[in-house]
Amino acid sequence: NKTKRVFAKEAMSLSPQTIGIIKATAPVVAPHASTITQQFYKKMLGRHRELYQFFSKTNQSQGRQPHALANAVIAYASNIEHLERLTEPVKLMAVKHCALQVLPEHYQIVHDCLMETIGDVLGEAVTPEIGQGWSEAVQFLAGVLINEEQALYQKAENRAGGWRGWQEFVLTQKADLNRNSKVFRWERASGDKTGFEFTPGEYLTLDLGLKDDVSDRVAPRHYTVCSEPGLPYLECAVKAIPGGVYSNHLHETLKEGDSIKISPPFGAFVLSEAATPTNDDFAFLSAGIGITPMMAFGKQLHKQGRGKGIKHVHVDGSDDFPFKSDYYPHGGELEVNFRKSNGANDHPSMAELHEMLGDVSKKTIYVCGPPEFMQDVVPYFQTHAKRLEYENFGPRSQFPAKEETRAAA
Repeated sequence: NKTKRVFAKEAMSLSPQTIGIIKATAPVVAPHASTITQQFYKKMLGRHRELYQFFSKTNQSQGRQPHALANAVIAYASNIEHLERLTEPVKLMAVKHCALQVLPEHYQIVHDCLMETIGDVLGEAVTPEIGQGWSEAVQFLAGVLINEEQALYQKAENRAGGWRGWQEFVLTQKADLNRNSKVFRWERASGDKTGFEFTPGEYLTLDLGLKDDVSDRVAPRHYTVCSEPGLPYLECAVKAIPGGVYSNHLHETLKEGDSIKISPPFGAFVLSEAATPTNDDFAFLSAGIGITPMMAFGKQLHKQGRGKGIKHVHVDGSDDFPFKSDYYPHGGELEVNFRKSNGANDHPSMAELHEMLGDVSKKTIYVCGPPEFMQDVVPYFQTHAKRLEYENFGPRSQFPAKEETRAAA
């Protein structure tokens, strides 16, 4: 069973005693999970400032990252006897870790700081036996992630044009998409012209080497690849976000000829390989720069001969939205329905979206957009669509939720 494969090999190493301890103590830990994760991040990042490279300062300051981890801890403990339920979330977590180049040695730091924080918060309630049980559970999950991530690293390295780790790229072209979005073309600094193999919908992770007064490194950012597979360069589209450290540096400071570091394309927001190629199977819903993966999907569908008649609703604050002029340069095969927005929460009603997208109960709906948009539409389609695939700009709010994290600024 493919859905159980991630945990299958390691499951035997999680002892019955540990499972029993986690089950018994989960109700005690759950009410304190947010306090534990908040103090954990303070402790870990205070001791290991270099780990800021993995965490958005905005998500930390606004509490989104600790909240996401708290939900993850609760979900893990609650499903300790049925870990196959967490296969998809674990895979998504591994994808994000690979994009940021998380390595096995980082997990020991996480383990040590988390266990120390659990002891600080729960005090004498953490007996040696309980502490050992939670330590084993944390190390077990770390092992699962390390194995999954090593497989992803190897896959990224072995495909055409692939590599492992951070590689130097040169900005060879910088062009306007609209008034606040640009497309950036990257070529290998080595001069290698091998075409890049990747799956449409995957993203690049850019490391500009920026620092601030809080951390030794500003966390890299992820941007969907908007060039086609097989070309000797990679492109991504970036919207300038007010106050966005990365987006504004890319727009205003980085010049053609400048070099940065990029990790290989990764991502889980891709078209399902198992889906049948009929026009009624898919529908796309996007807002703002969330149109980028939809554009990649459109090109993929055209090449596969199954793009005609698929519905796509796009919501944007301007009718001059990204990729408008060349969004689908193959005869307008997808039925793009543009709706102008007058603000973050201004979009068609659920009834209107349902009507524009067709009978969603028979479709897989792909959704991507800014947080306010996603908060409104995702719960609806989780309930009403046959299947929902979505990517969110920000950390996962719940461990079991099927969504991808991506820093937007």
